[in-house]
Amino acid sequence: MSIPRVTFFACDLIENLFMCRLLPVQSFVANCFYAFASFFFGSSSLQADMQISPGSVSGIEINTSLLSAVEKEVYQTAISVCSTKTSKDLYISFSNYPYDFEEFSVKNDASGIRQEYHFSAELNGVKIALVKHNEPYKFNIQNVCDSADRDDMTLGLTFYGLGKLQPGTYSGQLWVHSSVSGKILEIPITLTGASEVVKISNLDDLTFHENGNRWVATNNRICVYSSVSSYRLEARSSNRGMVKNSRGEGVAYSAFWIVGKGSRHDLTKHLSSSAGVVEDLLADNSEDCPAVTSTFRASVPAVSINNLPAGTYSDIITLTVMPG
Repeated sequence: MSIPRVTFFACDLIENLFMCRLLPVQSFVANCFYAFASFFFGSSSLQADMQISPGSVSGIEINTSLLSAVEKEVYQTAISVCSTKTSKDLYISFSNYPYDFEEFSVKNDASGIRQEYHFSAELNGVKIALVKHNEPYKFNIQNVCDSADRDDMTLGLTFYGLGKLQPGTYSGQLWVHSSVSGKILEIPITLTGASEVVKISNLDDLTFHENGNRWVATNNRICVYSSVSSYRLEARSSNRGMVKNSRGEGVAYSAFWIVGKGSRHDLTKHLSSSAGVVEDLLADNSEDCPAVTSTFRASVPAVSINNLPAGTYSDIITLTVMPG
């Protein structure tokens, strides 16, 4: 991943006029992470006593970049299945194929990483809140799939932490077993991870203007676009938060980052140290940022500028945006 280097200040002190400009900066695209998940459900051709209910989804596609922060932590989806036969004492169990884990999961074969999920099963008022691996559960089925009042069993799947899912393909199968016919339904599950995009733009030139007892430079139209809802901002300064001339003389400046009309985030300590990261910042999901823009504000005490010898003072700041 390439890190953009932003020449931030090019300053001149000429006849009591302290002017700085921000050199042109190209947009920065960080390859971060989004997960694109596809769940495909299909019935087995082997003794299919149960099948996907007519009208129920036959496949579910999930793009986690469109999910809220809450949904990325806990995401729920459901399918319905029905029976082709009636039974008052039908015992149904579930297994995790081809991985014999106690927890239901899908697996990335390349990395060995597993993504666990939990699920519930509900039919005619009987609900199993947390289905266990290979545990038989008794259900009463009176109305079959071709009946207008068919008995649908709802399987509610819950995935945790999809926002932190590592890139790659995760696959597995949820098998449904019957006490009458054995394995009666296979539900393949596939999750595919890809890369998200975070981009910062509109870093225009800055000119310091005298404002009371300080000189202030402000850019209030910075755009941070992201395919996810939030991002992190890392700020680095080559001069540890100072503008300096060629002889190493200089002055420290303070800096703030403001998202929309929200509270300001102090970048001064981050710039004066090796680096620092501001967490959980709100991004815009449109590339031209019609809803959310950010502000960078830097200032220097007037008394500090008055004491500087004439010359050009500069600093280099590196800004890196990452998914939240």
